[in-house]
Amino acid sequence: MCWRSIGIRRFAAVACAVLVSTGHAADRILTFGGGPTPNDNQASLEKNVLYFQGVVKMLGLAGVRHDIYFADGTARGRSVQYRADADELTRLLADIYDGAADDVSLRFRPSSIPALTGPNTTAAIDGWFAAAARDLAPRDRVLIYFTGHGGQQDHPAHRGPHKKSGDERNTELYTWNNTPITVRDFITRLDTLDPAVDVTLVMVQCHSGGFANVIYNHGDPARGLSRQHRCGFFATIASRPAAGCTPDIDAEDYQEFSTLFFAAISGKTRTGQAVAPPDYNHDGCVTLTDAFTYVLLTSNTIDVPLATSDQFLQDQSAFRTKNTTDLLPRDAPYGKVLALATPAQQAALEGLSAQLQFTGDDRLATARTKAAKIEAQRKTVADQQKAAEDAVNAARDQIKQALGQRWPELEIPWHPQTAAVVAAEGAAIKQAVESHPAYKALLEAQEKLGAAADKDLTLERQWAKTQRLLLRAQTVILAANLDKVANAQTVAAYRELLARENRPLAPHGNIPGALCPGGAKP
Repeated sequence: MCWRSIGIRRFAAVACAVLVSTGHAADRILTFGGGPTPNDNQASLEKNVLYFQGVVKMLGLAGVRHDIYFADGTARGRSVQYRADADELTRLLADIYDGAADDVSLRFRPSSIPALTGPNTTAAIDGWFAAAARDLAPRDRVLIYFTGHGGQQDHPAHRGPHKKSGDERNTELYTWNNTPITVRDFITRLDTLDPAVDVTLVMVQCHSGGFANVIYNHGDPARGLSRQHRCGFFATIASRPAAGCTPDIDAEDYQEFSTLFFAAISGKTRTGQAVAPPDYNHDGCVTLTDAFTYVLLTSNTIDVPLATSDQFLQDQSAFRTKNTTDLLPRDAPYGKVLALATPAQQAALEGLSAQLQFTGDDRLATARTKAAKIEAQRKTVADQQKAAEDAVNAARDQIKQALGQRWPELEIPWHPQTAAVVAAEGAAIKQAVESHPAYKALLEAQEKLGAAADKDLTLERQWAKTQRLLLRAQTVILAANLDKVANAQTVAAYRELLARENRPLAPHGNIPGALCPGGAKP
């Protein structure tokens, strides 16, 4: 429910908290996710849910119904993947024979999420939507958080001759048993809710940006905007993978979108460290847009985050062409862009510029040039990786051949005598590997391969920051051009969407004692 109107820079809009503990009894939080199989259900995904449960409590939202569907649910199967130590010989042989030294340290256990509602299956999600469609009334609110895996439409269920043009938007998330839900599938479920139910999405899967198209009928801008009130924030654009899936269990290792997003909103990191409120317009309120901006500035990952308003402008606005000289160009002067930006956008533009060490009024063109150079560097690094991989494989083959002559059972993974041979002659096997002439070459090639992989990751992170800067500037420019290329109805729809994105998750907005616009004190 909205209580009063507030001003949003450059236009007025109505805003309210997404969820409040004193709100409608039917307000809901839906959290779902986990991996589609135990081998893809990393501990970090479980940790995301556990952290978000704590955030909900910190924000005073314990009274809001929160349903959680994760992996195999309450089946208590060993579905969560984590990492533990493996003995040296096992790692050595796994490296030589399979190139999988890290894989042998993987372990599996049941989920430890308390108050779990059920499994993350399509049937369970359908059941949730059926109940929500029955219970939710106009102006009720729903927060949907998905933490799991996603992809483009190369899933086996979608292969074949029926793939249509535009399917690059129709990305997918995966439920348990490797069953995909596409953007269009998800919209079909959302459409069962009353059109006046307010839906906010936070999604962190690979290719999650495709779900920004929930603002359209059937996920297609050509079919017009949905009547439903929807907005969302996504870890990355539709064409790219996202960061953050790991079996490592130390919370401080995590660097994914929702970790930072919810830290900005709650004021505490996973490890309990305080986060200074990212209140970019100094109104005493941390909004969803503020949290999104905080991620843009603090995340050191490959992610290129996207909001629904970014997608809206890409589809409904335009840059200058030779026939539309009254519009701002794609690479407008930086000073002009900065002047048109909101406080949060200004913070993102200035902060990313400083991180990239860009200055001057032509920095958008500079960013494009920098991105192109990084892509060229990555191609060189890819060649280095390929050469190192070839050297690693050649050294492994030589060592395997020597081991196979003395211990032929090692070449047959499921041979019944392999375990006995390793137990009885482990020391001799280890000595044979480490004394082989190719072993030194293997270690040197692996070191080169690791260095190349680290360099590639560093370059990709730099590239991602150039894209974040360009996307923020693009959004500012397209917003400025919108009035000139769109009708009044489209402009009004954009303002309404922006107002939804500019709300706090809870009325106190993370600042103790503060009253967020449109909120009620907790």
